[in-house]
Amino acid sequence: MEASINKIRNKGVNPMRLTLSRKQKLWGSAAAGILLLATIALLATSRPKKPQAPPPTVVEVVQVEQRDVPIYGDGLALPKEW
Repeated sequence: MEASINKIRNKGVNPMRLTLSRKQKLWGSAAAGILLLATIALLATSRPKKPQAPPPTVVEVVQVEQRDVPIYGDGLALPKEW
């Protein structure tokens, strides 16, 4: 690599300021564009799908019956009728 840098220096060209040709710029831009499109396509297709809603729950319906029932207090585990 030093030999190629020395050749460039001998020609009076700064090795840090090499310019790209128009064709190289075009190919570089095309490669960057393709890479960008591939990344966008990959991200768009890799999103998780929305989960489906669960089926409706089966509910059992009964007739209401009115009657008197005892109510017990809930204190110190001793049943006490009110």
